[in-house]
Amino acid sequence: MRKMFLPLRLGIAISSSLIAYFLVLRLLDLHTRPVYSLFNGVIIAFGIYESIKTRKLQENKAFNYTKGFLMGVKTGFLATFLFNTFLTFYVTKIDLEFSTKLLATLRVGRNFETEIIILSSIVLGLLSTLILSFVFMQLFKGSDNTF
Repeated sequence: MRKMFLPLRLGIAISSSLIAYFLVLRLLDLHTRPVYSLFNGVIIAFGIYESIKTRKLQENKAFNYTKGFLMGVKTGFLATFLFNTFLTFYVTKIDLEFSTKLLATLRVGRNFETEIIILSSIVLGLLSTLILSFVFMQLFKGSDNTF
């Protein structure tokens, strides 16, 4: 049961941090500047790293590459899902002009603006999760080089 709880707990922590960071940017009126979204990667990276590290500490000798990688993927995917659920609600119910402002900053056309933002956020979250899980597992994997 604990093994299933860890990705849930850390996924919620990551998404809560992403939401809090987004709302702080909103208070400072910087939420439509994409450069500040780079810090989202730091938040996700820290959470995935911690999830893999915690799993390695829990499993000790039973830890393997697959378990660690899946731990990072589960945690990151859950965080991405929760954050994008919030973002969808924010864009469609709270700040209806957010899409227009953001896309004006990016100089993108105005067709399907909300869908473009949500889809790009999901794709970026999922891809960064896969890449970060792979990269961090290079740090945590055991060496099979025995002579």
